[in-house]
Amino acid sequence: MVVDGRYRIGRCAILHEFNYRCIVQSHLRIVTVSEEAPFSAFELLYLLSLGSVQRDVRSLVFIQSTLGSLGSRIREIKIPVPERKNQEFSAIIGSFTDALTQRAELLSLLSRFEESTVEL
Repeated sequence: MVVDGRYRIGRCAILHEFNYRCIVQSHLRIVTVSEEAPFSAFELLYLLSLGSVQRDVRSLVFIQSTLGSLGSRIREIKIPVPERKNQEFSAIIGSFTDALTQRAELLSLLSRFEESTVEL
């Protein structure tokens, strides 16, 4: 999750076998989903990307010098926890997971053609 900056605070991504090699620096916060969590990593990514959650995140941003920051207020983000038996939510998450996984696989495949010239 982007926690410092201007326009991307609150934006999230997921690390998996196709993109786990990346640079992490101070403007990003890695959020790990534990075994006991009421949702999976893909469900959390979907929930954090909801418009209502993004608005909540923007309301928590404070300006630190010239850049916005969430700081420790990241813990105040309200995430809606869906019911496990909700078939519509399960279908959406299944499609969301498949789309992100396929996108990651395809980007990984494209990067192998000529790593120095392919811009993704």
